[in-house]
Amino acid sequence: MALVVGAALVVLGGDDEPASERPATETAGRTTGSETGETAPPPTGTRPPGTATAPADTPQARREAASIERTVLAIVQATEESDGPRVCRLVGQAGGDGPSCASAAGVNLQALPTSDELSLDRASTSGPRATVVLADGRRILLRRAGAGWIVTGVSQR
Repeated sequence: MALVVGAALVVLGGDDEPASERPATETAGRTTGSETGETAPPPTGTRPPGTATAPADTPQARREAASIERTVLAIVQATEESDGPRVCRLVGQAGGDGPSCASAAGVNLQALPTSDELSLDRASTSGPRATVVLADGRRILLRRAGAGWIVTGVSQR
């Protein structure tokens, strides 16, 4: 089974470029960024939606992206192989057959692509949640579970 990656799996990350190289932005009626040399500090305790917990080029972010990618591939393979116990683990359920576990978890296994169709476009994380966008527009939603990820939803095209 081949996994085709349409574009590099990228975890959208925080600002990892110097302020002098960032484009100017309009903030509350004043320009900030490279044109004026000013930078506005981020609000304390907040993180914009869709940002990773670490910049995309760090070893931690690369490990996280790889873990997300492995989880997506694993749910597709387990579904194709009718591996019920594995499907149950991948959707965070205790046991049973794959379809009933997925249904209980609110995951539509029929919306998953086959391994031949699987082509990851991009991934983003926001705290304990991740979204993988497939090349055909489908989205696979995940939630952090311990050191790994579980699938919490699959959208149709």
